[in-house]
Amino acid sequence: MTERIGYGKDFDARLKDFEEEIESIGKRVERKVENAEKRFRKRYEPKFGLLNPLLWGLVGLFLLSLVILGLDVIGGRIDSVIPTELGIFLVDNLALFFGLMLFFNYSTYFSRKYPRSFRYISPFITAVGMIVMLWILANIFLILNIEVNLSMIESAANFVIDNLRTIFIVALLIGFLFLLVQKEPRKDKYSYKNSRGYEFNMNRGENMKRLYRSSKDKLLGGLCAGIAEYFDVDPVLVRIIWVILAFASLGTAILIYIILWIVVPRNPEHDWD
Repeated sequence: MTERIGYGKDFDARLKDFEEEIESIGKRVERKVENAEKRFRKRYEPKFGLLNPLLWGLVGLFLLSLVILGLDVIGGRIDSVIPTELGIFLVDNLALFFGLMLFFNYSTYFSRKYPRSFRYISPFITAVGMIVMLWILANIFLILNIEVNLSMIESAANFVIDNLRTIFIVALLIGFLFLLVQKEPRKDKYSYKNSRGYEFNMNRGENMKRLYRSSKDKLLGGLCAGIAEYFDVDPVLVRIIWVILAFASLGTAILIYIILWIVVPRNPEHDWD
C-alpha cells in the first residue's frame, strides 16, 4: 500500500514536471515567433507600407487554400463526410475569409501607426472579430454534428447564428463603455533608420497590456475582475454593467461571458489554487 502511494506521488511529480517543461517550450516558441515578427516588421514594413497587410492577406489565402486541399485529400481517404463538408464551407466562403484577412490586417496596421486615433474604433474591430469567431465555430459544430446528430449541439449553434446581430451590438456596447473609463495609452515607441537614412517610428509591442482573468476579488471565472484590473476600474462597476447587459440582451451577455471565460487566459502571476 505504501509503495502504491509512493508511486502515485512520484507519477504526479513527473506529470507536473512534464507540464512545466511543455509550458516552458511553449513560452520559448512564443518569444521566438514574436521576435521574428518584430524583425520582419522592422525590415520590411517601411518598404511595403500600405501593401504589407495585402501581402499578409495573400499569404493567408495561400495557406487557407492548402488547408482546403488537405481536407479534400483526407475526405477521400477516410469514411467520413466531415473533412469534405469543412472544405466545402471554406471554399464557399473563401472570398469572405480573404476580405476578413484584409480587414483585420489593415486594422492591425493602422492601430500600430495611429494608436491614439484608432483606439476609438477598436471596440468595433473587437466586436467584428467576436462575431466572426462565433460564426465560424457555430458552422464547424453544425458540420461536426452531421455524424454526432445531437439536437443540443444543433440548437446551440443555430441560436448563436440567429443572434449574431444581438451579440455584435452587446459586444460593441461593452467595448465603448470600457473605452469611456480607459486611460489614454502612453506613448512608447522606438525609432530606427533604414539604409537611406529615413527614420521610422514603431510601437514597442512588449509594453502592450494583456487581458487576463484575475483570481483577486473574483466571484466566478475572474473575467469581470480581470477586465476591471485591465482598465483600472472597480470590479463592482464591471459586474453591474454586465448584469444590466445580461437583462438587456435577453441572456446573450451570459453566453458571451462563458465564451470569454474559455478564451481569456488566467493571470499566471495569481494564485489559482
